[in-house]
Amino acid sequence: MSRYRVVIHVDDFSGSTSFTLFNKEAEQLIGIPLQKIMTEIKENDDVTQIPTPIKNLVGKVCTFQIKVTKYNITHACEEYTVTRVLESSPLPNTEGDNNSVATMNKK
Repeated sequence: MSRYRVVIHVDDFSGSTSFTLFNKEAEQLIGIPLQKIMTEIKENDDVTQIPTPIKNLVGKVCTFQIKVTKYNITHACEEYTVTRVLESSPLPNTEGDNNSVATMNKK
């Protein structure tokens, strides 16, 4: 059985980091089941082409709920697992604003 594991680079006005999305959250972000992408790749027989649903992620604005573990804190590891995805409208220019859009839940 194929599963999603998507690592994305996230930027906002406060900085950048990496988020990892698995199965349900990745499928929600991408918008189609992994099996459909795999079928398209097999049909096109070109594994070097990035599937359109993946290309469509570039520039997408979302809010992520992430899991912050003790390991993240003690090892200064800035790679977080996404536990929830919400699509957002593009934000107005927020330069100089000290409020972050991300919501973090410790677990």
